[in-house]
Amino acid sequence: MTTFTSEDRVEAYKNETPTVIVDNGYSVKTLGDYIDLEQRIEMYRKQMDIMQMEIQRLKKKLMEAGINDQ
Repeated sequence: MTTFTSEDRVEAYKNETPTVIVDNGYSVKTLGDYIDLEQRIEMYRKQMDIMQMEIQRLKKKLMEAGINDQ
């Protein structure tokens, strides 16, 4: 990313040329981008919940079998 500095501004005024800032659009976020991000976050939350339930199930199974994690 290029920053337009004070020195750039002074140089532009010396030459009396208009300042042109170019953006390739990469920095522009759309509503769809935010929706996709929220959907991914929700998917990860569900996966974490499933993993936590599986961990608890396995711990319970080990406790019932009389195996300690010592």
